[in-house]
Amino acid sequence: MSSSSEEELENLEIEPYSVLPTGTKANQFTKEQIHLLLELVEENKVTVECKKTDFTTIANKKAAWDSICLKFGGHSIGAKKNVSQLKKKWENLKRDAKKKVQFDS
Repeated sequence: MSSSSEEELENLEIEPYSVLPTGTKANQFTKEQIHLLLELVEENKVTVECKKTDFTTIANKKAAWDSICLKFGGHSIGAKKNVSQLKKKWENLKRDAKKKVQFDS
């Protein structure tokens, strides 16, 4: 690399990571929405957390998530969430809880 290229790289201004967009407001969950999601998943926990992968179980899981989404939409204030957003949030909450338990141990 030539010295002029190195100087250009050194003088290049890079935006800090904090100003990069991390998602839209519609994707964010309020504390109330998180608590509601936890309550609804708890009601359907046996079905949602079942490890089986047969056709009947998958159909039951889809029906449970559809029900959760319908109830969530009826109780929630703010941007409406779809099933994939609720599932993703549930998976993220579980992951974060597992990390916290590992860190605290």
